[in-house]
Amino acid sequence: MRMEFYFHRVNASLLNRRWLVTHAAESLNVAQPALTKTIKKLEKEIGFPLFERKGRGITLSKCGKYLYDYVAEAVKVIERAPGAVARFASDIKDVVKLNVLAASDCVTTAIIDYKKSHACDVAFSVVQNNAISDADIAIYTDTKRANGADVANFCEDIMLAVPEKKDYSGLKKIELDKVRNESFVCLQGNKGFRTVCDNLCRAAGFIPDITFESDNPRTVRNLIAEGNSVGFWPRYTWGDVGEGIKLLKIECRGAKRYIVIRLNESARNNKSAIDFADYLKSGKIWLKRWQCIGIAYVTILMAVFAFLVLSFWFGFAPSF
Repeated sequence: MRMEFYFHRVNASLLNRRWLVTHAAESLNVAQPALTKTIKKLEKEIGFPLFERKGRGITLSKCGKYLYDYVAEAVKVIERAPGAVARFASDIKDVVKLNVLAASDCVTTAIIDYKKSHACDVAFSVVQNNAISDADIAIYTDTKRANGADVANFCEDIMLAVPEKKDYSGLKKIELDKVRNESFVCLQGNKGFRTVCDNLCRAAGFIPDITFESDNPRTVRNLIAEGNSVGFWPRYTWGDVGEGIKLLKIECRGAKRYIVIRLNESARNNKSAIDFADYLKSGKIWLKRWQCIGIAYVTILMAVFAFLVLSFWFGFAPSF
C-alpha cells in the first residue's frame, strides 16, 4: 500500500481532533480544495472512511483513530530522519585512494604528518598496481618529467650501493662499466625503479647478473651490506643505507629518476584528495627526508672533527 508522508501529516498532526477543513488547510499551507482532494485520495487507498463529517468540520472515525495510532510512531521516526542522516554524514570519513608505486616510505610518513597537522578525519586506502589511473592520486617513477596541471615531479640521483669491503668503495663516483662483472641485488622486475636501473645497465653496455630480487628496499640494503653484491639506491627516498655500505655517484647523465605525483581526473571532486595531493606536491615531505639525511651526514662529519680536535688536544693525534 502506498501512502505518502504528506497524508500521514494530515492524520497525525491535525485531524486527531475536530477541525474545520479550512483551518487544517491553512495550517498545512495548502489550498482547501487540494486538502479535500488529498483526504478523498487517502480514503480511497485505505478502502474505508477515515473521517466523519460533522457540519463544516471533520473528525477521525474509529478506523481513522486506529490508523493514527498505528502510524504515529512511524511519523515520528520519519520526522527524525533528516537529523539522523545529518549526524551520520558528519561521521563519514573521506577516503583518499593512493596508488603508491614509488617512495612508499616517504608517502607513509606524509600520511602520518598530514593527519597530525590537519584537523580533518580522512581515511587512506593504498594499492600498488600498474594502472596509474586506478586511484585518486598516483605516485610512481619515471625516467623523464611528466607534464600536466595536476602533476608534480621530484628528481633524485640514483646511486650505486656497494659493500665497504669492495676495493673501489672509497671512490666518490664510478662508471657502471666498472661493475659489469659484479652480481646485483635489485628490486623485482615489475617495479618502476627497477626498469630505470635496467636501462642504465643497458646504456653502459651490459645486462646485470642479478642474484637476488626483492620487493623491499630494506632487504636489498641488508643483502648488499652482508654479501658481495652491489645494487642501485635512490639518493633520498629510501633513506640512509646505514653501516657497511657506501654510496657512489654514477657517472652517467641518466642516473636519476623522477618521482611523479599525479592527481587523477576521477578525483577532481574529492576535496580531501585534492588537499592531500597539494600537500605532497608542496615538497614538504621530500624536503624533510633530504634534510634528515643531510643532518645525518653533518652529524658524522662533526663527530669526526671533534675526534680529531680531541686527539690533537690530548697529544695522541692519529697519523695519516
